[in-house]
Amino acid sequence: MTFSPSGVSTSVGVRGARVTRGANGRITRTLGIPGSGISHTETIRPANGSRRRVTSQTVTPVPPVAPHLFSASYEKDFFKARKQDSVEEYQRLIMLYPEAAVAGSFMLALKFIETKEYPLALQALESIWRMNDRIDSDPLFRKYLGLKGFEVGIAEGVVADLNLNRDAVGLLFAETLQSQGDLKTAIEVVEDLYPTQTTALSLADLYLAAKKWDEVIEVTNGMTNVDDATCLLLIYRGIAFRETGYKDAAKEALKEALKSKKRSMIIRHRGHAERALTYMADGKRALALKEVEKIMAENPNDEGVKLILSALETDTKSDSEVTQEVESEEVSTSDTELPDADWYADPLGADEFRFWNGTEWTEYVSNAGVVTEKPL
Repeated sequence: MTFSPSGVSTSVGVRGARVTRGANGRITRTLGIPGSGISHTETIRPANGSRRRVTSQTVTPVPPVAPHLFSASYEKDFFKARKQDSVEEYQRLIMLYPEAAVAGSFMLALKFIETKEYPLALQALESIWRMNDRIDSDPLFRKYLGLKGFEVGIAEGVVADLNLNRDAVGLLFAETLQSQGDLKTAIEVVEDLYPTQTTALSLADLYLAAKKWDEVIEVTNGMTNVDDATCLLLIYRGIAFRETGYKDAAKEALKEALKSKKRSMIIRHRGHAERALTYMADGKRALALKEVEKIMAENPNDEGVKLILSALETDTKSDSEVTQEVESEEVSTSDTELPDADWYADPLGADEFRFWNGTEWTEYVSNAGVVTEKPL
């Protein structure tokens, strides 16, 4: 498959979508349909094959576009069902009107996700997917749902703002399948979607969970670090190389992933954690510890690094060996570790921001938008 990077909006923590990394490495993602009153929070464990648990919450609904006087009965009843927003109403609607099968089943699936009845949600989503060629042309779906923006969590720390169409339904179906441990079917669904950067990221995430390392490497070929999504794809690429024994290739991929500090903190922390594991696999305890320290410097309460620290404590290398590791590796990595020239939080903590010129900290500081000179 080939993938186009255009047409994808990725962000972290935007309205309708929120990403949080828990103390145990669990990733929580919130999916929402702005204006529909429905959002869904998915809790995802790291890509080690463990299952995802999907939960949801409902906020005050905003009434959709109303049918007119001469609208068909199924359209008027769908509007009423949306206002009542209950499982019973959607089930009644689907039984009465074949024309409401697609839109009604989708709303039913969302209700089952909200009530944590995931097998029933999968049944509803599967029924839609059997009619997936009708989704984009379905009149109810297009009029009442298709124009809504759909912010869907694709992978750790990345959400994509999509139109609610066949691909968005497919991604939601795949996410729910993955939450219930059915990686095989989830992969088949995403492989059938239109090839974009969004589907590439979702597919790489699924391949990673299924430990299909060669597929991860193939789907991430030619990636460069230009945004959060490509950064995460490079991290996945590094993991796949490490797991197949190509540690140097893994380090190169992770080096590219971590070259910019402008990426989401959640994603950067994942990159540092994976590089720590790569160094550990290569027997370089000190360098692994440095990666963990970079995470703790930004988030000292991140308990996700405790497992790595625990593993590092079992290493018995001498202090001289540790120092030699650090010095030798810093020669090859220091030039790629430097962040871009920009304003960053003052490392001394005395001011709000201090300007980094791309090589070193300068005397320029900023407080409440006022720039002054203050030597280090």
